[in-house]
Amino acid sequence: MTITVEEFFDRISAEPHPVLHDITATLRVDVTEPGKTTHWYLEIDRGKVAVSQRDEPADAVMGTNLDLFERLITGRANAVAATLRGQVRVEGDPSLLVALQAVLPSYVPNEPASTKEGH
Repeated sequence: MTITVEEFFDRISAEPHPVLHDITATLRVDVTEPGKTTHWYLEIDRGKVAVSQRDEPADAVMGTNLDLFERLITGRANAVAATLRGQVRVEGDPSLLVALQAVLPSYVPNEPASTKEGH
């Protein structure tokens, strides 16, 4: 599935998320690409998520490059695992990264070559 970063943030703000029902916090996601950083500011209020583009202080800040973020929002990477590998920077409340992971598509690892059809 292909989805743009903008479409992802539009989708998560379109409807409440039951997995976030106990959370009232702010999270800024900084997505970098050569020569540019785009700031996505999420205001989470008991399951509802309001999204804007602004560089403001937040309860937590998550930063990563565009390529990895695109893999996160399409289920081709896991935010928590990427953080442990040092590919995602988190400042502030790390539980908000776990909360964001809950609204990302489920990570599906690549199928090993030995189990692919015809091998």
